[in-house]
Order: sequence, then C-alpha cells, then structure tokens
Amino acid sequence: MPNAFVTKKTVLEPIGVIPREALATASLRSAIESGAFATQLPSENELCQQLGVSRSTVRAAVQSLIEQGLVTKQRGSRTLVNMRVSQLKLPLNAGIGFWDLISQAGHQPSTKNEVVLERGASADIAENLECEPGTPVKVISRLFCADGEPAIYLEDMFLSSLLKKAPKLDSLPTSIYNFAEANLVSPIGYTIAELIPIASNAFTVEKLSLPAGTPLLHLIERHFQANDHPVVASYVWVVDEYVRFSVYGRKRREGVT
Repeated sequence: MPNAFVTKKTVLEPIGVIPREALATASLRSAIESGAFATQLPSENELCQQLGVSRSTVRAAVQSLIEQGLVTKQRGSRTLVNMRVSQLKLPLNAGIGFWDLISQAGHQPSTKNEVVLERGASADIAENLECEPGTPVKVISRLFCADGEPAIYLEDMFLSSLLKKAPKLDSLPTSIYNFAEANLVSPIGYTIAELIPIASNAFTVEKLSLPAGTPLLHLIERHFQANDHPVVASYVWVVDEYVRFSVYGRKRREGVT
C-alpha cells in the first residue's frame, strides 16, 4: 500500500531560534505549498524529528495551519492537506503587503507618488483609530503599480503620538506590517478588513488614472495591537485587473457558536 504522504530527508529544516512556533509554521507551510506533502502531514513524531522541536511546538504550528485553512485535522491522528487552499495565490488572511500581493499575482511591483503629511483626524478616521476628531494623525499615501500601470492606491493613517521615529520617503517599507514594526511604538498584531465594490469617482480617477465608472475594490483595513487597540487605519483602492483576492471558508465545528 503506498504511503499517504511523500516526505524527503531535506523537506524541513531544523529550527534553532526563537520564535520556534512561527518558524515551524512557516517551514510546514512552505513544504505544503511546494507539494512535499501530497495528501497529509507526517506523524507528529516525524515532524518533531524533522523540525527539531518539541511536541507542543509542532501542535501549535499545526493548529496555526488549521486556522489558515491549509490542513484539516480528522479524528484519530490524520492531518489532511487542503491542496486547493494551499494553491490560492492571494488569500485574504495571509497578512502580507501589497508589494508582495502584486508580485504573487505575476506582475512586477513598483511604487511612486509617496507622500507623508500630518492632518487632523476626520470623524471617520477618528472612529477607526478610536481617537477624538481633530487629533493629529500621520498619513502615508502611495501608489503601487503593476508592470508600470497604476494598480493600488492607499492611505495609511496612524496617530502621530505612536510614531517613534520619523519615516523617510526614500526607505519606506513596502508593507504596513514592516513599517509599524520599524517606526511605531507597537507592532501590528492582527488586521480586520472591510471589502466594498465601488465604481471609480473623481478621487480615484485622479489617483489611479482610470476612466470614471471603472469597477474597483475598496478596502478599509483596521490594524490592531495584540491588546486590541487600533494602530493603523488603511484606506485602499484596488484595480482588480491586477490583484484579485480569494476567500476561504469552512464548516463551523459542532458546539461552536
């Protein structure tokens, strides 16, 4: 009877630095996406040996993969690989920057028209950042291009008081997650995004050089610290000719409400 999974001696690299759980998750995810595990993960013991980590670390990593939709735990010891999910190019829960999204969609990314300014928070921004209207906020606006064509325009906004060092236009990280870690007093723990289909108006016609009425995807993202306090509010307009997102869903577990 053939093995239910395919494994090689060099599939997974041993891990020797902290955080071990995150590195174990990344290593497993990479192996799954490369097709190293065709139908299911190896046993827990084998994963411990290949990764060089404890059972608790392997279990935490597998649980993370379950939450990402990459694997499904069945009764008993089998952990099945969801190959269709692993092949999704742009899952919404990936938590990666727009530069990488454009690259993963098969285009050459670039940025231009990057601007950093300060202004008082409008009522809408104040609500998303949980501050008083008029509170000073920094705004970083930039245009992401795909193969030289406008693809994504976004404005990242955060309280000026959260800035630990002034950002430099010539060295802005392309990901808001990397920017927050390098420039704000608190990194981003998680993100909640609202997706709204819209037609381009005068604002987006100017920013994205599109004809009026062109279909766009508008994202309103709220980035939070691990303690649930908002760090950054991002307003994003996406041309779906270059970037399209995938949504993964699964059956709710029994007893979970």
